Amino acid sequence: LQGEKFADTGGSALLKIAAGNYPYDREITLEASVTDKSNITITSSKTIKIGRGEYFIKIIPEETFFNAKGDKKIKVKTAAHNGKPVAANLEINLFRYIWKPVERVYVHDSRPFYTKKVSTDKDGSADFSLPADFSGDGEYDLIAKGYDSRDNLITGSKILWIYSETGGDIDSRFRELEVSLNKNSLEESGEVTCLVKSRFTDSYVMLSLEGRDVYETKVIKMDKHVVPVTFKIDTKLAPNLFIRGAMQRGRALYVTESEVTIPVDDVKLDIALTPEKETYGPGETAKIKVKALDMNGKPAAADLSLAAVDDSVFYIRSDYTPEISGFFYSKISNWVITTYSYPITLLAGAGKDAGVKVREDFRDTAFWEANIKTDANGEAIVSFTLPDNLTTWRLTVRGHDLKGRMGEVRKKFLSTQDIIARIGKPRFFVEGDKTGLIGIVNNNTDSGIESVATEMKADGKIIQPDREFKISLPEFGSAAKNYTLTVPEGRDSLALEFKALTPGSKGDAVKHTVPVEKRGLQYAISGSGDMQSNKEITLKPVKTDEDFEFVPEEIFITVNPSPVTQIISAVEYLNEYPYGCIEQTINRFLPNLAMLKLLKGSGYDKAIPAKLKAEVESSIPDGIQRIIKAQNYDGSWGWWEGDRGNTYLTGFAMYSLHQAKIYGYAVSDWHHPVFKRIAFSKELNPYQAANLTKALNSFKGKGTLQEHEAREIDDAEKLLKKKINESAKRDSSGIYWPASKGQSWNWAGGDTEITAHVLSALLSSGDKSAVTAQAVSSLSKRFKSGSWNSTKESGTVILALCDYLTSKGMKLDKISYTINSNPESLERTVKLDKNSRSESYKLTVSGSNSPDTTYSAVLRGTLYFKPKGLFSFMKSEKRGIKALSNGVDARREISYLNRVKDMKMQEYLVPQEVDEKGKITVGDELLVRVKFRADESFGFMMLQDFLPAGFEVVKESAYNEFQPYSRVERRDNRMVFFFTGIEKGKEYEVAYVIRAELPGSFIMRPARIECMYEESIQGWTLPTILDIYSEKN
Repeated sequence: LQGEKFADTGGSALLKIAAGNYPYDREITLEASVTDKSNITITSSKTIKIGRGEYFIKIIPEETFFNAKGDKKIKVKTAAHNGKPVAANLEINLFRYIWKPVERVYVHDSRPFYTKKVSTDKDGSADFSLPADFSGDGEYDLIAKGYDSRDNLITGSKILWIYSETGGDIDSRFRELEVSLNKNSLEESGEVTCLVKSRFTDSYVMLSLEGRDVYETKVIKMDKHVVPVTFKIDTKLAPNLFIRGAMQRGRALYVTESEVTIPVDDVKLDIALTPEKETYGPGETAKIKVKALDMNGKPAAADLSLAAVDDSVFYIRSDYTPEISGFFYSKISNWVITTYSYPITLLAGAGKDAGVKVREDFRDTAFWEANIKTDANGEAIVSFTLPDNLTTWRLTVRGHDLKGRMGEVRKKFLSTQDIIARIGKPRFFVEGDKTGLIGIVNNNTDSGIESVATEMKADGKIIQPDREFKISLPEFGSAAKNYTLTVPEGRDSLALEFKALTPGSKGDAVKHTVPVEKRGLQYAISGSGDMQSNKEITLKPVKTDEDFEFVPEEIFITVNPSPVTQIISAVEYLNEYPYGCIEQTINRFLPNLAMLKLLKGSGYDKAIPAKLKAEVESSIPDGIQRIIKAQNYDGSWGWWEGDRGNTYLTGFAMYSLHQAKIYGYAVSDWHHPVFKRIAFSKELNPYQAANLTKALNSFKGKGTLQEHEAREIDDAEKLLKKKINESAKRDSSGIYWPASKGQSWNWAGGDTEITAHVLSALLSSGDKSAVTAQAVSSLSKRFKSGSWNSTKESGTVILALCDYLTSKGMKLDKISYTINSNPESLERTVKLDKNSRSESYKLTVSGSNSPDTTYSAVLRGTLYFKPKGLFSFMKSEKRGIKALSNGVDARREISYLNRVKDMKMQEYLVPQEVDEKGKITVGDELLVRVKFRADESFGFMMLQDFLPAGFEVVKESAYNEFQPYSRVERRDNRMVFFFTGIEKGKEYEVAYVIRAELPGSFIMRPARIECMYEESIQGWTLPTILDIYSEKN
């Protein structure tokens, strides 16, 4: 079935499906995509059952297998496919299963072993018993059959094992070892019978009751294929236990287990939620009564939490929070491990809108409180003011009492009104875009409205509709007007307001503030100098060419009288960085930790902005927990949680946790003395030498080394320090240690980061020479307006500077009152005239400050691009912006997508050249492909592709399982792809699917791929213009 339907005034659409005539029950999946007047589409699916008749049959044995000499009680149930009971006449037949070992198949015996007629009652249930004394044990097939009113034959079946107390040599398809239980759950203490089955009849099997410990063991000899064994189970072993069988033959060990569940008594609370009324208006105060009872119906004094959340959130992402009593009283895993001494070789290789009050408070969470207490009657009353959302609110209460009993409950209520105004809008605007807007009015009553007056405003200015017409609404009807807006320049946001009024002055008004992004992209050129030898710097803007124009806007200047001011500024940069892999997490919390420890009690702690200080203090424990959580099962760390382990990152994570423990946080020890093989290597670069030196000094003074080991460490340290001194170089900023080829764009980092590592290494070895002070001066002079080159480099330098200042015991309270009271006095922003541009900007400094005082400047501006239309772009040369690219060649291709289905209704996406389609209309889907090739093998790259306004991403990866990247993030305004390794000369491609939601003309700004730790390595694609038409125009 495929096609389109229009919903009626009640929002329903009726579909009729031919069920066909099949001799079996089956399930079919229905999927519906609903598009409203704002062009927002929501897709949902549901699976329904189609039966071979009017009911189905279910056979339920009292036990999973029976003793040949005991009771064999069986229940049979008949019910319609909607679960409603059905009374039916049935014939029961029990056939013996016979195993044919040559043909390797099971067949029924020619005649039934047992036959009986039964009738299910009005509850669809009937009970019967098989003969108490069976003459033969083995496998049986119990079949029930009946006919419905249409004479459809309906059957149900169940495989049963009948065993004798002495076991038996039954012909069957046995595995090496199986353990089946007659009961998988117990309500009280009692016996459980295990049926141990094996194709071997000459081995011993150890059976054990296990869970938190080994409770009981039995050893049996498998002299037959089937051997029954009985265990007595005590409910004290709740909530569950395991019965495990282990059999060893030669060098092989066969293990199997089954689980027995035992309910835990009196652990639940019965919680009821009663809203004062079922429907509220936006902004009203909701009053909720909460009542808690124990399982005997008595009031319970409990501690509860209550959340009121917009129910539509759960259409985007389901609530995966586990049920509270099941979480705290959950089943245990088996704590017992079975192994043996033979060696084993392991081979492994949209936005929602929708009181005449202007509605503008659209929070997803209306209320959250975790300290609600019920009184002696088990009751509590909670009140809160609702936001302006017109939606279904979902209340969730979870709680417990002092006896450890738990409970939770959910309830929904509606927030709505008679007239509803909504705006169809993009998630963001881009300057200069010409975008369509939709003003929508809904009549939520059962009577018509003769006329409705509407008005759309942008920042208080009225926008005229594309076509003016009178709106009259039938009962539960809706109407929409289309508007066109050219997004103005120089705004950070735009306030959209849409109002709908009826003749009786009733109606609705809604207001949304939409962010406005620049038509271009931010670009900056930075430089730094000092009061000694670099008193003049020149900033040269990037030259305009055929693809773009750079417009300088301001020069931001900072003066740094001390490394401490640089530390504070760089920490602020790290805390504002928008991405958060494990490296960035470590380089956020670890410098935070070091800075707080260094500045505590000094005059400089007053220079930390209050907001930053609060963020820093809260981020440290969060960062530690995130790092611990991200560790892989094999002990390694990858770039993201669950990512493949990375050697460098694993060492960095272990070092960060070690440092956190030194600073007083509870973290486990780690110890890996693997230096000796590397330390005496002749091929050793400064990065390796520095880190080995730090590692060596972490072992000193622990009293765990023998004399020859301590001597080896001392010799290695001397050799390493010699190599460090020999590899030092100098430039205009001072001493530095160079990065080896390829290090600057990989993990080790560039010259500044290597120098910071060397400084930390020298300090850890107790070096008291002038080299450390020279390194500090050099690092300070390489500071670039708020940070060093990257998150990793900034974090490394901050730690090295903190180590230096701590080791020197510098008195940081000697600081001028001006800096203490007004740290902003060290910063200046010079605004530039956009109409008067220069080819270069020269900054010269003078004064009587210390020669070590440094300053930095950054020329900030916007790259405005010269895009071509999509059709002309598709026909033109597919290339990137060469003037901005360095080391990476990138291009972007856009195709129209056709959705086609084969004869089996399997859907495929077929790309088509856009010019072949003629024009793109609202609802069309486009395939966006970004391809790039690198001149060298780079590590750790990030691709940002900026989305056009008026579009929604419908598929993050068009190629399903094929993903050349390690992580993808979908933001409101861009797609971001992260790569942990790029091979030289190899072409990489990412692809995703977007859908046009609104008509208009939208710029799609260039995609940019850059090396995360070396900003000069980057590639840019060309921009383009996407013209989208409404279906009517």
